[in-house]
Amino acid sequence: MTDPDGPDVARLAALDAGLLDAHDAAAVRAAAAADPAVQTVLDALAATRAELAAQPTERMPADVVAGIRAALDRVDGGRSRPDPGNAHGDPDTRRSRPDPAGAHRNADPGRSRRGPGHTNGVSARSHGRTREPGGGSDGPAGIPGPPTMAPRGPEPRGAGQGGDAGPHAGRSRPGRRVPGRRAVLAAAAALSAVIGAGALLAHAPGVGSHSPVLALRTGELAAAGASAIGAADLGDLADPARRAGCLREIAVPAPEGTVLGGRRVLLDGRPGVLLVLPTGILGTFRLIVVDPDCGPDGGILLTDELVPR
Repeated sequence: MTDPDGPDVARLAALDAGLLDAHDAAAVRAAAAADPAVQTVLDALAATRAELAAQPTERMPADVVAGIRAALDRVDGGRSRPDPGNAHGDPDTRRSRPDPAGAHRNADPGRSRRGPGHTNGVSARSHGRTREPGGGSDGPAGIPGPPTMAPRGPEPRGAGQGGDAGPHAGRSRPGRRVPGRRAVLAAAAALSAVIGAGALLAHAPGVGSHSPVLALRTGELAAAGASAIGAADLGDLADPARRAGCLREIAVPAPEGTVLGGRRVLLDGRPGVLLVLPTGILGTFRLIVVDPDCGPDGGILLTDELVPR
């Protein structure tokens, strides 16, 4: 596509992205001015960037958002649910979710001297648990602040192995939950990409009906140009041959080049067609307004501006 002695496609992309210094950028633009094929590549890059920038932000449908949240909740739900196979509760879970009422009771140093409660308190300390099920007594007494866990004694061999009755039955290791969450997030990202691709197709230039004629003043041209990127409401200038003849008559460089968008306007009360043209300079567009009858036989240039985005 480019001359062996001229800039390659990667260099053209670097120019379009603004990655070249001033000296190299000037050299590439000079080569583009002398080679229509190079200018075509630059115009295509500018058109693609402009069309993408003009796309509206698409919000994910509410039912899709709700489904993704529900899936994430299911993946994370095991971290906060009590262990169904552990009759005394998971000490790690209890430590991460302390019971305020239990902490208040533990602050009473007299609880350990109240008859049977003292025996049960010792039992709870020796097993690293805050409460015996069905015992009606509280956890270890005389320990201020959040409950702390004493070292657990040795458990019988085989506890929690090969059955559901062990203290760790029903628990799944955290390492096995993370891939599930990542899979859900990946699915959500893929769905968002599909939705965005559909929006891009729906708003591509040339798709849809004509827009209403836009009334504006000369000072409002920059804002109108941004809204015209990707639009194709060109009237008779939608014909490439007629448009090229019009641009040639009003002395626009590369009259057969890419048009980034356009729409019919009333500029200060005068009917015209706004055209958005690339410049080869990153983020800068050329906005021209011509009369609706502009063509190979002549035309009127109503305004011509360079507008940075």
